[in-house]
Amino acid sequence: MAMFTSSSLALPKSQALIDLKHSRWTIESGAPPGIQALAQGDDGYLLIGSWRGLVRFDGLSFESVAPPPDVIERSDEITALKTLPNGQTWVGYRSGDLAVYANGRLSPLAVPRNSGSVRHIEQDRDGDVWILRAYRQGEILRLHQGRWDRIDQAWGLPKKYISRVLCARDGTVWVATIDGLYYRPPGARRFVRSSQPVNIDADIGEDREGRIWLYDGRGVRRLPGLSESPAGLARATYPSPVADSPSFQMLFDRGGGIWGTAQSGGLFRFRRLADQDHRAGFAPEVYRAADGLTSDIAGPMIEDREGNLWVATTAGLDRFRGARAVLERGVPPASAFAYSLLSARDGSVYASDTDSYYRIVRGGAPRKILGKVNPLFMCEGRAGELWLGTAEGLRRYKDGKLTRDTMPDLHPSDGILDCAVDHLGALWIAAGDIGLFRRGADGRWTPYPLKDPEHQLYAAIKPDARGRILLQYRAPLVQRIDFPVVSTVWADAGAQLGRLLSTEQFGEDIYIIAQKGIVRVRGGRAVVIRRADYPQLQFITGMARSRGQTWLMSATGVLHLPTNAFDAAFDRPGSPLRFSMIGMEDGLPGRATLGGQYHAVAGADGRLWFVTREGLARVDPREIVLNRLPPAVTILALSADGRRYDSQSPIELAKGARNIEIAYTATGLTNAGRTQFRYRLEGVDKSWIDAGARRSAFYTNLSPGTYRFQVAAANEDGVWNEQGATLAFKIPPTFLQSALFKTLCALAVLTLLGLAYTLRVRAIASKLRAAASAKLTERERIARELHDTLLQAVQGLIMRLQNLAYDLPQQQPQRQTLELELDRAEDILRDGRDRLRDLRTKRSADALEDIVREIAVRQGFGSEVEISITTNGKPRPLSEPAAQDVVGVANEALFNAWKHARASRVLVSIGFGARALSLRVSDNGIGLPARGTRVASAKGGFGIDGMRERARKLGGVLTVRGASPGGTDVELTVPAGVAYLKIKRSMGPEPI
Repeated sequence: MAMFTSSSLALPKSQALIDLKHSRWTIESGAPPGIQALAQGDDGYLLIGSWRGLVRFDGLSFESVAPPPDVIERSDEITALKTLPNGQTWVGYRSGDLAVYANGRLSPLAVPRNSGSVRHIEQDRDGDVWILRAYRQGEILRLHQGRWDRIDQAWGLPKKYISRVLCARDGTVWVATIDGLYYRPPGARRFVRSSQPVNIDADIGEDREGRIWLYDGRGVRRLPGLSESPAGLARATYPSPVADSPSFQMLFDRGGGIWGTAQSGGLFRFRRLADQDHRAGFAPEVYRAADGLTSDIAGPMIEDREGNLWVATTAGLDRFRGARAVLERGVPPASAFAYSLLSARDGSVYASDTDSYYRIVRGGAPRKILGKVNPLFMCEGRAGELWLGTAEGLRRYKDGKLTRDTMPDLHPSDGILDCAVDHLGALWIAAGDIGLFRRGADGRWTPYPLKDPEHQLYAAIKPDARGRILLQYRAPLVQRIDFPVVSTVWADAGAQLGRLLSTEQFGEDIYIIAQKGIVRVRGGRAVVIRRADYPQLQFITGMARSRGQTWLMSATGVLHLPTNAFDAAFDRPGSPLRFSMIGMEDGLPGRATLGGQYHAVAGADGRLWFVTREGLARVDPREIVLNRLPPAVTILALSADGRRYDSQSPIELAKGARNIEIAYTATGLTNAGRTQFRYRLEGVDKSWIDAGARRSAFYTNLSPGTYRFQVAAANEDGVWNEQGATLAFKIPPTFLQSALFKTLCALAVLTLLGLAYTLRVRAIASKLRAAASAKLTERERIARELHDTLLQAVQGLIMRLQNLAYDLPQQQPQRQTLELELDRAEDILRDGRDRLRDLRTKRSADALEDIVREIAVRQGFGSEVEISITTNGKPRPLSEPAAQDVVGVANEALFNAWKHARASRVLVSIGFGARALSLRVSDNGIGLPARGTRVASAKGGFGIDGMRERARKLGGVLTVRGASPGGTDVELTVPAGVAYLKIKRSMGPEPI
């Protein structure tokens, strides 16, 4: 895009006022009535002072700004606006009041009361603010160092009507009254009257060079500087566009032109003012209601930061800006039949409409070369001659002269479409459904049969880069004639691109434009890019190239992009393409149309022409000024569940807010409809959301918390304001979303989990007790069976053997041996009875300490061993299965202490805890054996392994460790739900 201007935002001096892009907003379309002042705020809005107060405009919609309450009681009608260098916009009311607009709000200013309305607001180079208030007479106030001074006769001013105050950049203050012009030099106390005559309602302005100009009913003229003589300046007078029309305002634009409005004469412009430019009869450009201005009664003007000029009238608001495409007015608009274009080798461009042919020379305007004919076609010959086909015959145009020539016996109704001259100098004519005709060197016309007659010619025959003829058919087929040979350039073999619209050639490359895509043929190889991948390529009717850019006439407007980028899409199909567009909002007079030849051509001077339905559009890339000013972004408001909140951060929404809408805008005033937006909500959106031209964002069901919304915008030329605008807001939680509720829910869940765990433990304990009870019942059954069978039988056998022993003499050795064995049998029988008693005995939980003590006595500890048995906690009844295994562990532990420890002290501690039953056996013996040594068990048990098996069966834990300084600790812990017959419900600490 380097070919376009981007350094200056100004109206192009080369464009006539009538060619500038004009947009209008009437009162019916939303503009406020009675506009009396214009300014641009520091936030980029166009500020409008009107009968209904202050209204701001973002380029699309008008929005009223609420006035200060005490001001609206007197009058909300605004009569003056001025944006000061500090960014504040001062607002003057008809009531004489003042307010300041900043950050989207109006705040009142204290000012001496007066019955006159505020007419003008100025600030001098020292920072003092000057206020002109007028009713029947004028009053000037100056705000100096925080104090209001009244500028009156004591300052040298007359007590008369004052129309204008101007603070010049050099420090001079100018005042225009009803009968004179006064100025106060820098640093002076009093005003001096100028010798310049002044009409009523005169305006004073300062141009870009600091020169002072006066505008009244006599016209526009430059005033002499303080060091200049007024002699010689009379020739710098520019006439008023409307005689006897009261003047209103003049304005100097950035390009050096001067604009003015008159209260009944509309708008006028002198493109550039300079002393040497004046000449007799010099006339301005005028734009009135007949040209499209909202009203001839025009008033205030302003040039915004983007170079747009705004004019207020009694009927609405008008905007003028540089047009990127203008209507070529030298060719009549709205041709009944199609236009045609042709770019000649000498740099000229030829055009035709319904009636005439035109020639446009390099840098010039269209000039009619043949009129009052029915143009049918035109083409260029090898010698630079132009062949013009009309309903009256064939014409040859060369060096400004027209001559008649012969043509085939055809009628316009036969569908004559195009002509071309080949490299042999032969002239070809395509006659629609009839076919082709060729005129050879002998001057005779002969039909040329088509190679594929079922395909009818549609629009064009053209010479290629070597002068061979390209034939474009209605069906998707392009052929080449290198007389007399015919070959196929491209045929739609399954590409399904639809009807062909145009065929163009640049260098050796041929571009075939179809309804659904574009084909490039390079070196015999065809590559297709499709409209499905590039939606902008819709209804392309023409293609032109100029100075490294490719231009396409499309249904949406003129598309353009660098040629190398366009060709890259064919080299890498699917790669992204970024088109810039010139549409009707940029001055394009209409949409694309079918019919005619060459819908887009480029002249040697770099200008381009395009065929539209409303006329020929001209584009001069040198007049295209790219807008490099990023738009100011503003967040307007946040709405939640129907309630609107001001956009001042931070915002706290109602509890449980669900449906949130954030409205935002950007103040790009040049082409607001093409402003693009993107936004994100931190913590919600992972990346930026592309909103296109949409100016609101929506969110639903956000969780409670603090959020930060960001929005950025790009202007019509893709320049982004990356900083954008931000808005912080907070959604408080409802009770159901609060931390307290979540804590209560967590406690409830934990309680339920604890209850479930308790129930599970109880269920497991119940299963364990049931299993142990079944085991005990089985043991009792076995004990009964053994007692009733085995022990009874052994007892009977011992008695019979005893009787036999008694029958033997005392002296016999056999009797002594038999009695010894009988004693041993008695011991075995007694031990068996003890074991059966153990199988059948139900261990009483209340006597657990006694049972343990009995086991200790039975182990046979010597009198030198101190045995201590203690109980902690309140004893509780044990379940029968638990009692059996606890006693078994105690028996094994005491047996090991008696058998192996060689201890002098054994301590047994029984603990009845709320959560668990514990049994601990400690001794001060020799300690644990070496790793891998099996510990013996009492009476054939399994030692430590057996104790661990009993602990696992109870769901408990057995710990065996060495004690300090010597000895062993064996500790068993069994859950209360398994050990006790009844679970204690208290969850408090265990009793000591």
